[in-house]
Amino acid sequence: TAAVAHDAQDRVQVCLRYVAQDPADIVRDLFVTYAGVPAAFVPLADWQSETGSHLRRVYTALIAEPTSVNKLVSEMVTQAALAIWWDDRSRLLRLHVLRQIETSAVQWGDEAVLAGTLSIKEQPDKRISQVWVYFGMIDPTEDVEDASNYRSLQVTVATDDEADNGSPAIKKIYSRWIPAFGRTIADRLGQVVLARFRVAPRRFTFDLFADQTPLVGGGYRLNAEELQTDMGARDQVPMQITSIGVDPGRQRVEAEELNYAAVDEEDLSNRVIIIDGNAFNLNLRDIHDSLYPTIRVGDTVSFVVNEGVVIGSVTPGAPAVNVGIWPELVPTLDVRGRIAGAGGWGGTGKGGDNNSGGHGNPGGTGLFVRDAIKLTGPGVIAGGGGGGGGGGGDWAGWFGPQRNGGGGGGGAGAVPGGGGGSEAAGPGAAGGLSNGGGGGGGDHVGGSGGGPGGAGGSSSGEFNAPGGAGGWSIDGASFITNAGWVGTLLGVAAN
Repeated sequence: TAAVAHDAQDRVQVCLRYVAQDPADIVRDLFVTYAGVPAAFVPLADWQSETGSHLRRVYTALIAEPTSVNKLVSEMVTQAALAIWWDDRSRLLRLHVLRQIETSAVQWGDEAVLAGTLSIKEQPDKRISQVWVYFGMIDPTEDVEDASNYRSLQVTVATDDEADNGSPAIKKIYSRWIPAFGRTIADRLGQVVLARFRVAPRRFTFDLFADQTPLVGGGYRLNAEELQTDMGARDQVPMQITSIGVDPGRQRVEAEELNYAAVDEEDLSNRVIIIDGNAFNLNLRDIHDSLYPTIRVGDTVSFVVNEGVVIGSVTPGAPAVNVGIWPELVPTLDVRGRIAGAGGWGGTGKGGDNNSGGHGNPGGTGLFVRDAIKLTGPGVIAGGGGGGGGGGGDWAGWFGPQRNGGGGGGGAGAVPGGGGGSEAAGPGAAGGLSNGGGGGGGDHVGGSGGGPGGAGGSSSGEFNAPGGAGGWSIDGASFITNAGWVGTLLGVAAN
């Protein structure tokens, strides 16, 4: 943020920032630091073990407006698919990552449930058939629930359910916690919500004999005559206990049906990061670390640049994409769109006597690599085009007239080079994504800007100037293993 002057007594807003943190740490900090919950009530090591085993994502947010702890924790519970409850027996707050209740879980049937006490309530309003997750917040000072304030949208739909029920039931989640390029995390959230609510969960109330040991938040299975499969057989329904009341000789239990799809371990270890929108100067390692915790043995990391997406650089001095350093593994980069270095600026056209035009500036690098990586995909990796040389100035004979040079054209790039100006003739034209700009007119015409990865042209005339060198498509080609690359390189691939 640029520093600006302020007057004395100007009001400022203190912000709260979490960067790539485990949700266990975030919730603990909110409870203890901002809600006054005693730290002894939060078994952080247990929470971290739970999220480390069954979630393995990190979250980021900047809270720029006063916001209740209840709201922030509720967001985290929803968006990380958690359950948090007070365990009265141990006097601790428990945290659980929602997942499938195993078939081997404790089952209660006629031997445990008091006869005549089971009540089943349908909850049709809880059915969800579409989940819209907005993520990659643009401006944290703006409205959290403004769809236009998010970079990306992931829509997950239970098509069969909508066909069966005749209408959609849409849940919209505005996630300040999932950063840009977290599409697979947003998709997981959508899948979790659909698995949980595609079929509206039922609420159960029943009494257990006093010798049973239910736990609030625990996952169990209920086996009762009133619960049947589509074929009419007695069913075993997964549920999670939400409250327990104790009466003489019995325990009053409330629970909710917990349908949940099994999460494959590959979902936790196969880290796919989708670059789904145009961007500039990306560092792949930094993006990974904003979405996932420390890499473990057996993990894989893949980046996908979607078709139609252009990743550029705002300056020829920096690459469009820096792979970063990966000591733990060899990531895969699947380029289906375009990586494009910045274009060089055209040289300045000159007037005067025996005055050479300005040299064109070099284009920038597309992909910078200094650690092993696998490259695949049908896309384009291009260096920036060099800027054209500026035309020189001289005199026609001893007594003139004076002859002036036009500015050089800008080189091609996702951020193209600008055309060079001229002291006394026409300026060069700016480049484009796939073409260099034309040289400015004059007695000595400026050189044209280079196309993607191409050198800029020299200006005309005796005191001409050379164009800038084309940017490299890849700086660090020796670190790359071809894992199915069938795309196009525009510019030199070196080192």
